[in-house]
Amino acid sequence: MKVASVSPKIYVGSPTKNFNEIIGILDSLKENKVDIVLFPELCISGYTCGDLFNHNTLINACKKAVDSLVEYSKDYSSHIIIGSPVKENDRLYNCAIHICKGEIVKIISKKHLSTNELRWFSEGF
Repeated sequence: MKVASVSPKIYVGSPTKNFNEIIGILDSLKENKVDIVLFPELCISGYTCGDLFNHNTLINACKKAVDSLVEYSKDYSSHIIIGSPVKENDRLYNCAIHICKGEIVKIISKKHLSTNELRWFSEGF
């Protein structure tokens, strides 16, 4: 099994630019037949968004970027794991999202948050 752990250039507060970076990396890995591609925590939004996490504009843009990545993955054979904020029942979670062949396989929220992260995120669901 081949696993690629990648570190894309992250644009804080710009899910569209981050999506484009992720797609560029995924395109470059197609020929390597990687089974799993692992991206960093909150790579869709950027980790240091601070109070921007409280704005629906950012959260909606993150959801759109994730949805676009799911669509992109229909023709991609690798499992893709990305980090993104996810809003559920009026709570925001720091999540790892497992995507494969056009579907979200699993969303796992971070359960052990630092004191600073508790300012924006709820502990895991």
